[in-house]
Amino acid sequence: MTELDRSPHPATLDDVLSLHQELYLIHRSLDSLYEFVEYHLIVSAQNNPT
Repeated sequence: MTELDRSPHPATLDDVLSLHQELYLIHRSLDSLYEFVEYHLIVSAQNNPT
């Protein structure tokens, strides 16, 4: 198991809010990517029925 780099000081509210914002942006990006792929799979399936 990999050791995490832990800072010697407790997280401040600013650190937590900053991390939350970054995670939220990553979540939105992945959600947008999912919707893009899902849309193109549906369009592709409609254009090439088997």
